[in-house]
This record gives sequence, C-alpha cells and structure tokens, in this order.
Amino acid sequence: MPRKTTPKKPRVATEKQRAFAELVATGECKTLTAAYDQVYGGNISSSARRVEASRLWNNPVVQDVARDIKARVGAQRSIRLAGDADAIRRALWREAEQADRAADRIAALKLLGQQRGVSLFAERLEVSEPDAVSDAEVLAEIEQIVRAAEEMPDDNEPIH
Repeated sequence: MPRKTTPKKPRVATEKQRAFAELVATGECKTLTAAYDQVYGGNISSSARRVEASRLWNNPVVQDVARDIKARVGAQRSIRLAGDADAIRRALWREAEQADRAADRIAALKLLGQQRGVSLFAERLEVSEPDAVSDAEVLAEIEQIVRAAEEMPDDNEPIH
C-alpha cells in the first residue's frame, strides 16, 4: 500500500530568522556571522557559527523574508529620493524667481533644465565612426604617393 503523504504546510519564519534576515538584508551587519552572533549568540566555535550562519542564510524561508525586506527598503529609498528631488526642485524655483543677481537666477534655471526627464541643457556628444577604408584602398593610395615621389626631380641632381 502506498504511503500517505500529507501536504507540506508553508513554512513561516521564526522571529529569530526574521531578525537575522533583517540584519543581513539592510546591511546592518556586514557579515552573516555577525548577524548570526547578534541574533543567536556566540556559544559555539567560530567555524561552527560561520557554517550555521551560511546554512541559515541559504534557508528558503529566510531568503523569502530577506527578499521582502530588500523590496521594502528599496521602495522606501525611492520615496525618500523622490521627496528629496521635489525639495531641491522647489528650492531651485524659489532661487530662480527670487535671486538678487541675474547670474544666480540663470544658474538655478540651468540646473532645473538639467534635471532628469527635462534635459534641456544636457550636453550631447555625437560619436561617428570614421569611414571604413579597405586594405586595397590604402595600398592604392600608398602606390600613388610613391609614384608621385618617383616622378619628382631629385634635389641632388644638377640641373642642365
């Protein structure tokens, strides 16, 4: 008779696994072993702690938690950067409208024009490939120069 298998329950990370994943994913701890020591303590040898930290990091449940944390941290960073960009943009507009000197107003407007998405004053370099010249064309040109040199009078010969 075939052995009955029960469906596996989805595993949920423990608090310690979550704490470990958080320390590693946010970069709070620079090494897996440091994160392991902070969460689980260091009552075992250093080589055993390294092995256990690596084993824990490779656990699929811990990897899922770390992936979620990285996504959350990335989203928070994007929101913070967007807020910073808006604050800078507002300050530049204020400077462009209220600066005492024309040079300051122009500088603020130029910076506003260089923003990503606007690119009014972005410097663009056009790079073009030189015309391709075949080996045969180069040889023909060299032969032409040699013939022309042979036809020229030699300066050392006396003129008759």
